[in-house]
Amino acid sequence: MRWKSHVRFGGRAGETHPVKTGQGAPVRPLHAMTVASFVAAQRTDHAVPHAVACRALEVSESWFYKWRDRPATPRQLRRAALDTAVREFFDASDGTYGSPRVHADLIEAGWVVNERTVAASMAAQGLMGRPKKRRRCLTRPDKAADPVPDLVRRDFTAGVINQKWCGDLTGSGPHTTSG
Repeated sequence: MRWKSHVRFGGRAGETHPVKTGQGAPVRPLHAMTVASFVAAQRTDHAVPHAVACRALEVSESWFYKWRDRPATPRQLRRAALDTAVREFFDASDGTYGSPRVHADLIEAGWVVNERTVAASMAAQGLMGRPKKRRRCLTRPDKAADPVPDLVRRDFTAGVINQKWCGDLTGSGPHTTSG
């Protein structure tokens, strides 16, 4: 059995975990950002000092402060610029555009971005486009009027030509493809 220095999910930083050769994938390490954000959250959520949380997780305080005071990564800077651009295009549309239209505007402005990324940015900022209007039919029956009498009593067969007339309106209206 060989030993690899891995951190298990929920384990302590620096914890070693035995991994036998040929036994599937090794246990993934707990990301450093998760540990550091947990330490930071303990202070804000439970008033636990950083020193106590670092000692409990067996990580150095200097490492935590180095993580906390680090400069923003290029990815974080780009995401912040994207969030600003999404907000600007959304506000320019008076709050009506959803993620597909904001995405189209960003592409037109030269951004290289996925529509789902735009949707995630809008969701994180609490931006929601105006929903499409519900189509309503133009003719609405008068609820107070008497119902139209069925003069043919649903019998559309006629013994002689020009005895009964009936029509079908399914081929007309705004939804037909033929003129």
